[in-house]
Formats: sequence, structure tokens, C-alpha cells
Amino acid sequence: MQVKLAISERVDQLEAQNRLLSARDRIREATAAAITLLTLEKFDEAVNTALQIIGESLDTDRVCVLEHCDDALGQSLGHLKVLYEWDSAYAGAQISHPELTQVSYEGIEE
Repeated sequence: MQVKLAISERVDQLEAQNRLLSARDRIREATAAAITLLTLEKFDEAVNTALQIIGESLDTDRVCVLEHCDDALGQSLGHLKVLYEWDSAYAGAQISHPELTQVSYEGIEE
């Protein structure tokens, strides 16, 4: 019984260490994205590369940079516009479809 308890405790310790290492790796990869933004000369290329690094490090299919849209008087138009987008091989790009490049605030909290 004591051996099983010791094994279980060791497994818990190793799983906790694995979570810490995973978090550390994500921080390191996000830092690489920030460095990319600072070192590439072409801004659009830098942003797209940074989004790819972030997307791959988070193991996600899409990362976007959105802009809040106001009218000439500074009043909200109630939507966001997609400025930059990175997509994995499993997701289709939305930015190339004009009807998908504006995102309504309605339901955005979900």
C-alpha cells in the first residue's frame, strides 16, 4: 500500500513539473514572437511571423489582430475589423473573404 501511495505522489509531482515546463515553453515562444516584431524590417511580415509563432505555441488554428472601428465622430460602429490573421493548415483564412473580415460585438463575449 505504501508503494502505491509513493508512486501516486511521484506521478503527481511529475505531472506538476510537466505543467510548469509547458507554461515556460509557451512564455519562451511568445517572447520569440515579440523579438520577431522588433527584428524584422518589413512590419507586415513581422506581424504575420509573430502570429504564426503564437498560434503554433498555443496549439490553436487561428490568431487574429482586430481593430475597433469608429466613425468620423469617434462613435463605435459596433464591429471589429480583421487586420492580420494566421491560420493553421486545418483552418481556412477568413481575411480573404470580405464578409468575414468584420466581426460584430454582438455575442463576442462567447
